[in-house]
Amino acid sequence: MHLLPAEKMISGGVPASPSETRLMLDFAARHSIGPQVELFPANDINNAIDVVRGGRARYRAVLEFA
Repeated sequence: MHLLPAEKMISGGVPASPSETRLMLDFAARHSIGPQVELFPANDINNAIDVVRGGRARYRAVLEFA
């Protein structure tokens, strides 16, 4: 009920089976396919949030903790 007044939404998807996930990871490894991410240092979290909220994040925005 806490989600309704603030018009919040939770969504998700059905994950693949373990064997399908293994096939996908094997395919990615064979073809040198890696994730496309934009890294932000943890101390730049406010900028990272601004980029995501502004719709300017390319692919995935990831905070990097050293």
